[in-house]
Amino acid sequence: AIIGLMAEDLDKAGRLLDKKMFVESVMEREKLFSTEVEFGFAIPHGKTDAVKEPSIAVTRLQEGMIWSQNKVSFVVLLAIPERSGGDAHLKIIAAFSRKLMNEDFRNLMLNAETQEEIACAINLSVND
Repeated sequence: AIIGLMAEDLDKAGRLLDKKMFVESVMEREKLFSTEVEFGFAIPHGKTDAVKEPSIAVTRLQEGMIWSQNKVSFVVLLAIPERSGGDAHLKIIAAFSRKLMNEDFRNLMLNAETQEEIACAINLSVND
């Protein structure tokens, strides 16, 4: 359900060509292997022609939810166009995952009070 809500936000922002197809892509990927990572984060992603331009949606879950086997408080959804080719999405996931190893970064994300603070933290993540 959370992926559908986040996809709705991406669609409203004009980032998707086909919301249903994008959600199906993400869910198919999730069936292969859970995108839950350590420290209460999940990084679901879809690489499909249903995506207009590379995008990231972030949701913090106040109560958290069980994602695969563990409780997740943050969901970082990546939307990547198939036509972009290559493995750019894997590089983004790897960069973000490396940042999650840093307790200061996790605290910055978990304690952020605004969308801007979260965006700034993620931007640092991708550029570091």
